[in-house]
Amino acid sequence: MKQIVRRSVRLVLNRYYGADGKPTISYKETRIRKWTYRRYYHTSKEETSSGNHISCSSSSCINRDLLMLTLKHCFISVIFLALFYGFTSILVPLMKPPVSSRPTINTFLVPGTEDQERQKQEMKDILADLQHKMDYLLPSADLLPNFALKSQGAKVLQWMPSAVHPGQIQRCSGFGFAPEQPSIHPDIVIQGRTRLHPGECWGFEGSQGHLVIALSHRAVISQVTLGHIPKMVSPTGNIWSAPKEFSVYGMREPEQEWTHLGTFIYEEDGDPLQTFELPSHEKVAFSSIKLQINNNWGHPEYTCLYNVRIHGEIA
Repeated sequence: MKQIVRRSVRLVLNRYYGADGKPTISYKETRIRKWTYRRYYHTSKEETSSGNHISCSSSSCINRDLLMLTLKHCFISVIFLALFYGFTSILVPLMKPPVSSRPTINTFLVPGTEDQERQKQEMKDILADLQHKMDYLLPSADLLPNFALKSQGAKVLQWMPSAVHPGQIQRCSGFGFAPEQPSIHPDIVIQGRTRLHPGECWGFEGSQGHLVIALSHRAVISQVTLGHIPKMVSPTGNIWSAPKEFSVYGMREPEQEWTHLGTFIYEEDGDPLQTFELPSHEKVAFSSIKLQINNNWGHPEYTCLYNVRIHGEIA
């Protein structure tokens, strides 16, 4: 029995079979090597795009590949330099020691030299100025009880002289005449103000006068505070109208005799609120206080009193 061999017409027309009827074209499997290096010494390269056959010479392909490789390395180098510069600009300032704002002192000066003595004096002046400003902002008198405080019931009973300096006179016109009266009452000195402003005071003519204050409570007096504006806030740069020497007297009950408690001097270059310790005396409670101003710091026309405080223990 003859075997019938079935062949494809398409393969026959394409000469797939030989004269003996056997296939003349065979396919052999070859291994594909992965991760191979690119060979730049190949002779030709063929590319097919849209059915067109394009050839590339070996020299042109090698130049193009080298150019791409060079550009790639340059791009990586630029990125590396940019990152290095960025980290350097951030880390270098952080590694530097902090700059101190305190004044530097030359440690190489020989002890006892004029430069060192001058430097020490400058530092002392700076510290004294800072202490003076701190005392102005928070005086020690604010931390003590005040029995001559108007808001607690203290009153100004008497004052002499009654004449005030022209800057504190106001004229009230009415019914055809204009009487004169002081624009600022003496009780301004017992309002307990810490911030003292120029002109807000009890001003009287001359350099001598007194003020009688009824205390808010009967108290054993231990300290007295007198206040005036400092030179740094004075429009004229001086405080010649400030009281200089003054005396303090106490009265136990109304219509009794005054007891001398001490005489003090208000320092021209001292703190705005200066507190004075009374000399040791018997533990006697007083209901009224008289402040006697003996003189001022040189003003020929008037004297200004800004603040009066009485400290101690309640009876």
